Amino acid sequence: MANTWFIKNLGVEQMAAIDGMPGLKVFKTRMETFCQYLSAERNYSDGTKTNYQSDLLQILSYLAQQGLDLEPADLTPDHVRAYLAWSKDSQKHSAAIRARRIAALKHFYRFLVENKHIDSDPIAVVRVGKLPKTLPRPLAEAEMRRLLDAPDSATPQGLRDRAAMELIYGSGLRISELCGLNFASLDLKNENGPMLRVLGKGRKTRLVPLSRASLLAVAEYLQKRGAGEPKDPLFLGDRGGRLVPRILQLNLKKYLIKANLDPDYTPHKLRHSFATHLLDHGADIRIIQELLGHASLATTQIYTKVSGAKSADAYRKAHPRDSF
Repeated sequence: MANTWFIKNLGVEQMAAIDGMPGLKVFKTRMETFCQYLSAERNYSDGTKTNYQSDLLQILSYLAQQGLDLEPADLTPDHVRAYLAWSKDSQKHSAAIRARRIAALKHFYRFLVENKHIDSDPIAVVRVGKLPKTLPRPLAEAEMRRLLDAPDSATPQGLRDRAAMELIYGSGLRISELCGLNFASLDLKNENGPMLRVLGKGRKTRLVPLSRASLLAVAEYLQKRGAGEPKDPLFLGDRGGRLVPRILQLNLKKYLIKANLDPDYTPHKLRHSFATHLLDHGADIRIIQELLGHASLATTQIYTKVSGAKSADAYRKAHPRDSF
């Protein structure tokens, strides 16, 4: 399966060049083993694993372009610094992208050392600089209403996508969690009201409430789609299999354009908006942490800064003693 991924994302000429270089061929094999490890032993989600694969592949592609026939143990800090310079100057990659790729590379090398594929980490001295934290910009509540109204409810796809977006926004789901839902995930007779059993990062299950709007949208979708067995996927793709994140991401762009919003927004923006809007309406930060499935409260607290910035702005505009 890992081989299929590499073949899909590298051109035929690049694949031939890499396979013709004994060192890079070893590099590629080790990367494939690392990505299998992320799924099998670390329980990383498909989305996280794909991000690691993509970042590592970019570095492998750079080595191939430069004609550097290196095994993992042969990589040096100078090679990494040259890659970073190329990434910045030739490819115009942002500091965040460069830092993320080096972080993925360092994780890969920790794996190699821990599993005795190499004796020591040759790039241990390379440091990933700290990046300034940027606040996620949530959609305003009026913008969210426009977006949720954008799918055509007269079509099966529109019913599905509206229900999917209502669930992401209404329950704070990651897109991978949404696509992983089965019929058994619906806990409609819970003593605390309708709930959703969500399998999150680290394969940890959490219970999150279902909003009335989510319930209505899911009911309308299932009325058209039909019932299923407990282990059947809740959301189906256009060909009858489980809905995959990429399809929803592509469809979201269409709905964003229709709603006159930035088409570069991702489904994760709906999750950001879920957290921020709850804070705006007085929800406790620790409750939001549980709903989002964050292991650390520090991860959730970025939303207090977003909500706080909004509150400060409203204060500056509205308070009579701050207007002179």
